[in-house]
Amino acid sequence: MDNFDWGNFLFQVVIYWLFFKLGQASIIHKVSKAVIASLEKKGIDVQVDRNGELIFGVDEMILDIERVENQYFAYSDQGHFLGQGADFTGLFESLKKQYPDQHFRINAVESKFSEEEIKQMVKNAIEVFGDKQNAESQTRQ
Repeated sequence: MDNFDWGNFLFQVVIYWLFFKLGQASIIHKVSKAVIASLEKKGIDVQVDRNGELIFGVDEMILDIERVENQYFAYSDQGHFLGQGADFTGLFESLKKQYPDQHFRINAVESKFSEEEIKQMVKNAIEVFGDKQNAESQTRQ
């Protein structure tokens, strides 16, 4: 054991550790690029702020919905008319047809609908824009 070179041993350990970390970094970089590309493909905007934090955003339009007699009308938050329907399903299908790649968020703060109407609105929005299983679980809550 007198001939064991500790300096050479430590040098090799450091080199192996550096290569290991470099491999980890390259894999993490590839995976993160693939995840960001997948999110952007689905319409989710991904940006990096000054601190290096990721900011996820979806370009969404805020809807104001009102009922006039037996018709429902949707307006943008700037007051532009977007569509109408005899019920929430008809209204949301009209919006989906007119704006197929647009994401919507309903302005519920200024809603003049009853709690039951809001539940129906949420259920119909999820049925039209999302999957029906998710709609059933949302309306039970």
